[in-house]
Amino acid sequence: MTLTASVILLTLFIAEAQAQAAEPVLLDLFCDGTKKKESGTTEPIRKLHLGLDFKEKTLAGFALVAQIDSLTDATITFSAHAARDGGTVSVIGYVDRLTGAVWATSVRQEGDNEITGAETYDLSCKITDRLL
Repeated sequence: MTLTASVILLTLFIAEAQAQAAEPVLLDLFCDGTKKKESGTTEPIRKLHLGLDFKEKTLAGFALVAQIDSLTDATITFSAHAARDGGTVSVIGYVDRLTGAVWATSVRQEGDNEITGAETYDLSCKITDRLL
């Protein structure tokens, strides 16, 4: 291998390492907004914590740990489905990485998939902590 080729490979390796270091592994968001229930009533949400783990590709929040399904420069989509209290709870949503907007829907089901509750979250979030 020539000296020039070695320098090019080393430069590419350093650039990749720097690019990976620029993306945080953990990201904490605190969110304000509203939760709209299936009944149509709306409740204010203050300081709802969402924890994103880019290494494990998870989002903790909405009483579940969701999988990050898609991750782009602009958006993060997530979903989860878990057994709870004799039924299931599902959540699906997205994070707008440019504006901090988060939208999610949570649905509770019992028995033969009878929906017993649903909430829609419309949130505005701020980054409060970055850990590399």
